Amino acid sequence: MVVSGAPAPRRTIDPPDWIAPWIGLPYGDLGRGPAFDCWGLVREVVGMEFGVWLPSYDGRYADTHENAQLAALLESESARWQRIAVADRRRLVRLATEQPGDCLLFRQARLAGHVAVVAGGGWMVHIEEGLHSVTERYDEQPWAVRLIGIYRNPAIAGAAAARLGIAA
Repeated sequence: MVVSGAPAPRRTIDPPDWIAPWIGLPYGDLGRGPAFDCWGLVREVVGMEFGVWLPSYDGRYADTHENAQLAALLESESARWQRIAVADRRRLVRLATEQPGDCLLFRQARLAGHVAVVAGGGWMVHIEEGLHSVTERYDEQPWAVRLIGIYRNPAIAGAAAARLGIAA
């Protein structure tokens, strides 16, 4: 994937330590804890780590197989956030450098249908049906080709900077 625009974050060999408590959590369709779907995990990580509680969307989609409903919700939510990077299958254009707490939006069955949280150093934390939550690189396959964009909620940006000691 060709990358242009703002600089990429410094890649690290290992995921950041702060993300460790979020690894190994169980998947649950429509889960908002203690089992999670992908939006539920993003919401919980951002709320607990950065003090910003995103909408639950509880009852707004029937299940995680409702790709069109889920895509509409995710696209509506992302419209309220600052776009940090835009991607297509061949190119990622960074408008700013992503930071922990930013949200990654991925294609699932040709629609926006999966989200994850930027952990830092090129790592994300996410969860998928049938698996426990994990960290993976979002700038490598299989995720790089599915990436739609990277988004920053302004409230999260300030909280991330304060919590992690980075510039907002």
